[in-house]
Amino acid sequence: MTLREDSKLQIEIHGKIERRDYHVLTMLYYPLIHESAYLLYEMMAALADEKMSFDNHLILVKVSGLSIEVIERERKVLEKYQLLKTYYSQKLDRYIYELYPPKKPTEFLEHEVFGRMYLDLLGEQVFRFQKQAFLQESLRKQEYEDISECISDVIREGWNEHFENTFSQMQEEIQEQRDGSEIIFNYDAFLLNFKNVWPPKKRSAKLLKEIGRVATLYGIHPQTMRGIVSRSLDKDGNLDVEAMRKRAANSKAKYETDEVNIYKWPPVRFLQNKQKGVEVSRYDRETIRILLEEYKLHPEVVNVLIDYVLQKANQRFPRNFVESVAGSWLRSNIETYEQAVAYMHNPTKTTKDEKVLISYDEEDTMSEDERQRLIEEIRQRRLANGES
Repeated sequence: MTLREDSKLQIEIHGKIERRDYHVLTMLYYPLIHESAYLLYEMMAALADEKMSFDNHLILVKVSGLSIEVIERERKVLEKYQLLKTYYSQKLDRYIYELYPPKKPTEFLEHEVFGRMYLDLLGEQVFRFQKQAFLQESLRKQEYEDISECISDVIREGWNEHFENTFSQMQEEIQEQRDGSEIIFNYDAFLLNFKNVWPPKKRSAKLLKEIGRVATLYGIHPQTMRGIVSRSLDKDGNLDVEAMRKRAANSKAKYETDEVNIYKWPPVRFLQNKQKGVEVSRYDRETIRILLEEYKLHPEVVNVLIDYVLQKANQRFPRNFVESVAGSWLRSNIETYEQAVAYMHNPTKTTKDEKVLISYDEEDTMSEDERQRLIEEIRQRRLANGES
């Protein structure tokens, strides 16, 4: 399909673009997407905000000063950076552009691809400045959730080891300064009379935090968790975290709680309750772990999402659909139980009968070939600027 000036269009905003989002777009995205894509995003957002009525792309061409060919090219740039989705009806020759808010600053800087590209292009000094500036504001507003999307670790040919080590170190610094996902665990009960089994000098805040996360995920009582940790210690008292996680995932201990609101239960126990007490499969437990630890959804939000998926998928819990919903909720800034319940009762209305998704799918948004091409573009720009 070829985009033409007389092709019909409609511009929508998915969620809400706040003033601070434009700061993020300017300070973080702009160096990567460049002027034309930045201008196209701003122009589309302005047209959508003002709810202007227009029949075709001509107004976009005239107001932006971009040719129709440039608009089509830069549209794809915005798609790759997850700022836009494009739908097309061949029958109507009509495009629907759906704008998405930029990622939160810490999510952008921690992103496996965007963060590395930003560090590579602008250098360590600028990266540290942006990290500290945005993180301080984030901490003041208690924006502790890390909702970055997970992309598999890729060791790229030619990636400088110094940059890789610096990037990893910065991620650790960010994580140490933020709370992470919510932990509901009685550490006093867990550590009671435990020093002879697991000496205090072998413990660390990081390990204790991981124990709390795992116990929260699977709804494991402190006493049961103590037994799991005991069996995961080596002869020198060092904790094998992976062994501990596997034992916790396979634990069939009975869940006991005084909490009557099941939406406040650990998500694995919530799903088990939905299954009339039948143990949750290992595959479904892993899906829930992804929602909590990789998508950083609040446990209560995960429980509402479970409810939503079961209703929509005929009581099935397919991971692809689950992650699709999770991604949609994140982009819609659904972060609390109340917001999730409200969405369940009144989801975003979209008509799919005439829509065909032609933009990059979530899984294909940044393929390995695309990553390599973008990294190569950055290298070429740095060489052109006389940088090594």
